[in-house]
Amino acid sequence: MPNVSVDPEAARAVFHAGFRLTAIGLDVATRPELDLGAAHLAALAASATPEAAFLLDVRAFVRDRGFFGDYCGLIDSLAVAAVLEPGRFDLVDLRVEVETRSEPALGQTIVDAREHFVWDHLPTIEVAADADFPRFLDRLVGTLS
Repeated sequence: MPNVSVDPEAARAVFHAGFRLTAIGLDVATRPELDLGAAHLAALAASATPEAAFLLDVRAFVRDRGFFGDYCGLIDSLAVAAVLEPGRFDLVDLRVEVETRSEPALGQTIVDAREHFVWDHLPTIEVAADADFPRFLDRLVGTLS
């Protein structure tokens, strides 16, 4: 799926394409629980794999640019985990639209969570409401180490 804010027209087309779609929004993908802990960092540093070194380099890159969390370097990994192990995510069905016309809201997703006067024309997609971050990080670090 495209990055919604970078290409809202493409995101809207994907949302409206009619197939089952799972989305992980930044409200889930940027949580502090997605930061690598001391044990994970030690395991990566002790590993001889190029993948572990790459993840440490990505983390350093993100931190050197003033981002406060590791999530910036792990968002795509979280999306892959949602495909490989969807059971690690709390998923809910929501009616969602992507704003493509209003400059101040361009690329924002709009959720219709009403029970009455529902916008039936909106696509329903599966949205991550939460994730098992400790298990995700354990698997990620274990796989790369």
